[in-house]
Amino acid sequence: MRIREINLASFGPVIRGKIPLKDVNVFFGPNNSGKSMTARLVYGVSSPESRYPEYARRYRQMRLRYLEGYRGPALRKPDERVAWNVMRAVNDEVEQIVTRGSKICTSIVETDLGRLRMTLKKERVSELPGRKYSLSYSMPKRFVKWYLKGHERPGRAAIYIPAARTGTIQFFSTILYMRNELLRDIIRSFGGSLAQEVSPAELRRFLLSLGRFPLYLEDFYDLLLRFLATGPVSPLETEARILHYGKFRLERTRELPSLAYVDSSGFQTEIEKAGSGVVASFPILLGMTTVGPGGVLIVEEPEVHLEPFRQMVLLKLLCEEAIRRKVMLVLTTHSDFVVKKMLGLVTNGTMKNSQVSLHYFEREPRRFTRVRSLPISRTGEAEQPLFDEAVDALTHDYSGMVSGR
Repeated sequence: MRIREINLASFGPVIRGKIPLKDVNVFFGPNNSGKSMTARLVYGVSSPESRYPEYARRYRQMRLRYLEGYRGPALRKPDERVAWNVMRAVNDEVEQIVTRGSKICTSIVETDLGRLRMTLKKERVSELPGRKYSLSYSMPKRFVKWYLKGHERPGRAAIYIPAARTGTIQFFSTILYMRNELLRDIIRSFGGSLAQEVSPAELRRFLLSLGRFPLYLEDFYDLLLRFLATGPVSPLETEARILHYGKFRLERTRELPSLAYVDSSGFQTEIEKAGSGVVASFPILLGMTTVGPGGVLIVEEPEVHLEPFRQMVLLKLLCEEAIRRKVMLVLTTHSDFVVKKMLGLVTNGTMKNSQVSLHYFEREPRRFTRVRSLPISRTGEAEQPLFDEAVDALTHDYSGMVSGR
């Protein structure tokens, strides 16, 4: 399944936007302009619900929480389940999906399986007591069938790498260590010993029992757990050597698998204790080698914690792999350096201009966002003067700070 275009109206900060998608897509603009919400919409549509079959038992509970006081029937219709899952991928809190001051939020997604249309509408409390929003939808049967049969296809259809991946991995490692130590102390107090290997399913249940995580974060933890349980690290060796001149090593202890990073001098350290650039780039490399052919890889802020040279190397790796494996790549960024590097990859022939799309999320102070697509020439030049205006908007505050104005 391939997404061709997205049309948004009153979708979070985005008051209106038409976003055609290609092989490599860059969403750039200031903070809080709707880039991540739009990326999560792409993820929700591209990531079949069946990746977690146990969700089927939780639909009614989740919808009751999501639509606040809904007293209707459980989610039995397949297309209703799909629409709910997509909205939950965008945000668990429905109030944050609808633009402030608006009553209707509409998202239309054009795919090669047909058109999806989902509308959130604010209801009058007098008409539907206790229910604030209604969700209406229309989608082709072919898409619903594809979405509900996701577990039957090899590989991950979509992978979302969050911007806060460094802290997330450190939190993840700390929580698993705490679980292991607590369980060992409890068993020892009864005169026993903890020697059996911990399964990913047990770790996942423990992690989710600690609190409520966004759907994309649950999926991110699941990606890490599956890697620790099954590996292998060999697909990562080439990318790790190119990017960091090192390698990753998966060590399977009796109780809990762990991942280590070995630098070019042979020094080894656990991944969560390695340099922030290594920690931040590891999930990206893992996602790049794990997503199935024809899938979707979404990376928030790929430039985080990397020096400019390694930013360029990583972006080139991502784009080359996406085109080679026919994976749709979606990047969100605040960096004009990333945008200019993408244009440079077109200039030097790594990609064609027909394979890349740039989308500027233009948000004015105290106003809403408009999404503007920037055409790219065959020589890698973006449309003027819009491109210069977009770059100036990203660096305006910093320029004024340096000049003392």
